Amino acid sequence: MNKNAVFLYSLLQLKKIRDNFFKELVYASSGKKTSLAFIKNPLPKRSPIGKGETFQVMVIGGSVFEKAQVKKINNKIIILSYKKTTLPIFKTAKALLVFFEKHLERSTKLVVLNFAYGLRPVLRDNLLDGKLISVTKEQQFKDLINKTIGWEIEKYIFQKQKKRIKVSVVNDTITLLLAMRRSSYNYLGAAGVVGTGTNFSFFLDENTAVNLESGNFNKLPKTETGKIIDKNSINPGQQLFEKEVSGAYLYLHYNLRNDGEKIPHFLLSTYQLSSLANDDLRGHREAVAIARKLIERSASLIACQMAGIYLFKKSEAQNSYEKNSKFEIRSTKQIQNSNDKDSKQKSFENLNLENSKNVSSFNTPISDLSFAFIMEGSLFWQGWQYRKRVEDYLNLLGVKKGAIEFIKIKNSSILGASQLIIVNN
Repeated sequence: MNKNAVFLYSLLQLKKIRDNFFKELVYASSGKKTSLAFIKNPLPKRSPIGKGETFQVMVIGGSVFEKAQVKKINNKIIILSYKKTTLPIFKTAKALLVFFEKHLERSTKLVVLNFAYGLRPVLRDNLLDGKLISVTKEQQFKDLINKTIGWEIEKYIFQKQKKRIKVSVVNDTITLLLAMRRSSYNYLGAAGVVGTGTNFSFFLDENTAVNLESGNFNKLPKTETGKIIDKNSINPGQQLFEKEVSGAYLYLHYNLRNDGEKIPHFLLSTYQLSSLANDDLRGHREAVAIARKLIERSASLIACQMAGIYLFKKSEAQNSYEKNSKFEIRSTKQIQNSNDKDSKQKSFENLNLENSKNVSSFNTPISDLSFAFIMEGSLFWQGWQYRKRVEDYLNLLGVKKGAIEFIKIKNSSILGASQLIIVNN
């Protein structure tokens, strides 16, 4: 077996990928077109249901389906029932709608659908809904593209059951981000999914969450196996980053090695790839080395996006702090030049009040930003040495050790989706 069948990116290449990702964030935030969708999700300002009412949460991820009956009591989320299972491949929109109806509880009047696909947000009657942008992770319901998912589901359920329900639909990384909204990090953090698919999101401000659709990032050298995987995928030319790093594709890179020898351990999943990397089998040491390189390469690329987000938020926080500091200096000088003692004191009080409104968690002096990523995905949490590799590469990419904390919250997909319902109640 040829050990050179899989290469690791050099540190110079990784730094360039990090810088390219950072630049795309800057350009996208100012409205310029990039490979990042940078979709701004306005968060609802009031709840569509009353206190003590129940609602249902469904999670349609990359390979996992979850559903829960949820109740809000005193502004807290209580999970009454929960079920998790494997998600099938949907070949049409009808297949997805039939699946939804099958799992809809009879008593349910409101469903929050946590959806692992790119959405253009739509506010309907204070419900966050979304138009499908593209189909990824080898799902095939392309006939839903450009349609408002929640509205389509509501129409289908009424047609089949003569029952009117409300359906709120939100991207999975946005719900993951919302799960940390009431943590100690609050708005100074990001959310990431590194499992079957790959994506990141973060808060732009306290009322807006941004879905990057970062799996579509394309400013990186493409691997030979990645080119083949892209060519044979259902969406050639799209999600190029995701096809190099995520669980839906990573094991295919192993199977596609063209070294002139019979491939041992033909793999059916990235879980098997991780198991191979974790078990140094006698007689197959080179196969293990290849598996480990593939996982390390994925982790190094994920670290590039994380480092880019960290640097972007650090720059944003620094700019905001400097802007507010200049405002405070100017205002203080104006007050000091006043001759009226009473008006001076009143002005200082007003200035402090104004600063307390303007200076949020984004506006603190930034030397070493303390930042958190709330993470989901079996590859990130269970892949062979994956998290450690990400941390090592973050350090190489200029993020000080300990500056980033990784958080896992139990039932985050359910709790985050529920935040859209209990808001301000």
